[in-house]
Amino acid sequence: MSSVVVGALLSRPAMERKVAAALWRGDVVHAFSAWSDLVAFAQMKSPDVVFLDPMVETSADWATRLPSLEGIFPRRIILYTVLTPALAEILLSLGKRGIREIVFHRLDDHTDRMAEALMSVGIDRT
Repeated sequence: MSSVVVGALLSRPAMERKVAAALWRGDVVHAFSAWSDLVAFAQMKSPDVVFLDPMVETSADWATRLPSLEGIFPRRIILYTVLTPALAEILLSLGKRGIREIVFHRLDDHTDRMAEALMSVGIDRT
């Protein structure tokens, strides 16, 4: 099986380590701290999956931003975030955009759950 290319916009270094731990050796995680960098990467590399934490930029309109990624790879977005009260409105708007896979940092981001999330978008790393 070929290696998987992952784009990641995550708010904590521990989250990046959890994503990497769910992958196979040879898979590559490209982590970014800004939305514009992730989008530029996605346009050039077309990653197999993106892990996205909307809490990186809490003031962003994610329902408006998301279509730019969906056009590159529809339904290959996994939300990986910290559960906070501020997240509720964001999750509702992203749910309306069709995002269904969510992993919560420090609640359900164990290796099996990460593998399940990857499988939900067509990537088998079990």
